[in-house]
Amino acid sequence: MEEEIKKIIKEAERITLEANVDPSLRHAVFSEVFNSLRNSAGVGLNSGLIKSNNNPQPSSPENFWSLLAEASGTETLKLKDTFAIKDKQVFLVLRILPGGSKVDQRRNLSILILYAYSVGLGFEWLPATLLAEAAKNSKLYSSSHFAKNLKHEWFRSRGAGKGLMYKLSGPGLNRVKDLLKEIGEQT
Repeated sequence: MEEEIKKIIKEAERITLEANVDPSLRHAVFSEVFNSLRNSAGVGLNSGLIKSNNNPQPSSPENFWSLLAEASGTETLKLKDTFAIKDKQVFLVLRILPGGSKVDQRRNLSILILYAYSVGLGFEWLPATLLAEAAKNSKLYSSSHFAKNLKHEWFRSRGAGKGLMYKLSGPGLNRVKDLLKEIGEQT
């Protein structure tokens, strides 16, 4: 699977360079080309995830929900108003994401996604592309601000460029639990 991703990245780089796009738009164009190639090749987003040794991968969606409920102290029904899981991919199903600004909303979205993958699916590190795709699905993505917004005490990062990955920090874990309580009170 990793070899397939590498081939897709190289092809996306080639296409992006041949398209002769404005350098300020190159990252956004690469991202779109990469996603298109990845989808047409049938390569899922989970192929770049790094499995944690602490959490077993659930055998069923029910296990995902029980792991999240136990770790967060939030009722399963309220969690199902926040998250959805399909084919081992997590989605946010909130109509309105908490946060006073777009920056706050992007960070809140990211910690919720990181938390669900970490606790519910056992993946400690997630590729930045997965978080960016979640932000796009929630209409919160900004290619010029997204990575900058994640330079915050709630996140730990490693790698660079296409290999950039994130996980929750200690303060991020505390914040996501508070955020889930806030969301639970609103639903």
